[in-house]
Amino acid sequence: MQTIVKRINPYLLLALLTITYYALAFFPYELATPSLVENQAQFLSDGSLSFERGGIALFLPPHSWLRPESSVRPTKFYVETFSLSSEQTGPARIVSFSIDPFERNITIGQENSDLIVRIRKSMSNLNGTPNFVIADVFGNSSWRTIEVRLSSDSFQVLVDGATRLSESLPTGYWLLWDDTYPLLFGNEASGDRVWQGYIRKAQVCAASECVNYVQPSMLQLPKGYWSRPTWRNVLDNQHYFATTPTDVFINLLFFMPLGFLLARLAEPPVGLAKALIVATLISVSIEAVQFILAYRVTSLIDVIVNLVGSGLGFGVGKRVRASNI
Repeated sequence: MQTIVKRINPYLLLALLTITYYALAFFPYELATPSLVENQAQFLSDGSLSFERGGIALFLPPHSWLRPESSVRPTKFYVETFSLSSEQTGPARIVSFSIDPFERNITIGQENSDLIVRIRKSMSNLNGTPNFVIADVFGNSSWRTIEVRLSSDSFQVLVDGATRLSESLPTGYWLLWDDTYPLLFGNEASGDRVWQGYIRKAQVCAASECVNYVQPSMLQLPKGYWSRPTWRNVLDNQHYFATTPTDVFINLLFFMPLGFLLARLAEPPVGLAKALIVATLISVSIEAVQFILAYRVTSLIDVIVNLVGSGLGFGVGKRVRASNI
């Protein structure tokens, strides 16, 4: 075993491992450079709001139905919608109370034929993930009524009047919601979660008061907008510390082989400090490139977890090397 290991070029293995990290971290390899997009959203003669060719409509704060300091909160989001395709992804935003792809209060969206609901319920996850998924809502071309009912500690999702999902929520979750976010239709504020379809009614209710936003006097339809998918992260440092338990586990696991490789095969042997420097360079370069990639998020937490994973792998590799295995 020792003879076989010595025949392996550690630098070739390091190069292959690094390429693997880049390949996984940069998928799906889409650049997210800013572009000016003409807004195609429009009101039709029947009063419905069309996103047939994509676009965005928005209502800017203040919102009468959300005032966290006085515990006023929304109790229902209701939308009558017609999807033009069962192959929309992102998730594509039908209604979103959010500021960008990574920070929201609530979003009603579409992922292929599935209905997706995201709700912020903790400060540790500003994106409201993991998604709540209601399968095959948009599997055929027809009008759908989607209703999200919110209580003090739970919510239900109704499709065409039938309850399709019921989940609990932490008590007081709405106190974490940010009332400075716009209410968006047909897209994300960043312009990169385009949905194609029609909305003929969209209500937000608080207690007994409901506001229907699908009317020209309520919504702004800008002539154009900048599509800047991830660039807001550069200026907003709270995103640098955003992560999920799944991301922590994956980053920890994936970087352990790097530390193990450096401790087990490097000739001459390297110390922990040099191994962590290599891990830092690889990790930081990955996070830096993610600034300009669609669907990727730059996080300093990921860098820290990568270093912990590399350190753990290094410790295992040193013990194996000392045992001459």
